[in-house]
Amino acid sequence: NRSVPPPPSSSSLSQDGGPLSINRRNLFWQVPVASVASYSYGKLAYNSFSVQGIKYPEAHESRVIKTISTALSLAAASTTGRDKETFRVLEVGVGTDCRLARRGLYSPAIRQLALEQPDIKHLDFVGIDLETPKKTKVIDEAKQQLVGAAGASSSPLDVDLEFVERSISEKTSFMSGYFDSIICCFTLCSVDDPVLAVEEMKRLLRPDGGTLGFIEHVAVKDDESFRVLNWEQKKLDRAQQLVAHNCHLHRPTDQTLVQVMGATDSTEASASLLEGSERFLVDNMWPVSMQSCGVIQRRIA
Repeated sequence: NRSVPPPPSSSSLSQDGGPLSINRRNLFWQVPVASVASYSYGKLAYNSFSVQGIKYPEAHESRVIKTISTALSLAAASTTGRDKETFRVLEVGVGTDCRLARRGLYSPAIRQLALEQPDIKHLDFVGIDLETPKKTKVIDEAKQQLVGAAGASSSPLDVDLEFVERSISEKTSFMSGYFDSIICCFTLCSVDDPVLAVEEMKRLLRPDGGTLGFIEHVAVKDDESFRVLNWEQKKLDRAQQLVAHNCHLHRPTDQTLVQVMGATDSTEASASLLEGSERFLVDNMWPVSMQSCGVIQRRIA
């Protein structure tokens, strides 16, 4: 007669009666293997960006430049409700390295602003994040880039640069409609509640023509051809959150932005207008290869 196996111990059952991923027998091999796998993945993901420093691939940075230029230009051109002399920009997720400013990715937009809008005399630039730049070298380099671009015309702009340490998912101290343009790059992947974050950005944005420019890595859609990347995003999502400050690989961030902002790319009545949206792949930025960019402008009543 075949022996009847003993009933499973309580230590090997989950609350729904299924097997736990780690029981007493598996503890000695699963924990080390999981630890090595997580470390290896974290090392691979870290190395892919640490080698680049603050310089990212041209396919990414060219979209950042285009998005910032479009956002600032559209916001400046819609003069209804805008302060005549001061133009206010908020960068959400500025980070400790202030990458976009230091790389000069704002420079074309600011030069264009100074040339095309001579009535604007001051540029107020605010960066917000949980952690902001502390090193004098980083802050000086960022300001030099902004000031250099702002002074490259016959009507140079005065530039103020400040940082706020706070989550964009919480209500900030700025009054509603304070900013003319908001730039959000590679940030909504890691906030705890992306809907609350976008709602706060919407509140802060000038309602009559203010713009939100975004460049985010996003989830591959099931009907897109990048099936391997789609699988990788889903399988590695949890590991990415652990090693990369809560970064989610498989968030439909572009859809969240459009829905919360009430945006459409058509002329039909809507709260906001979506301009120049694009989904694109940057192979050498794995695992955040699938990206999306665009500019959302709040409708002028």
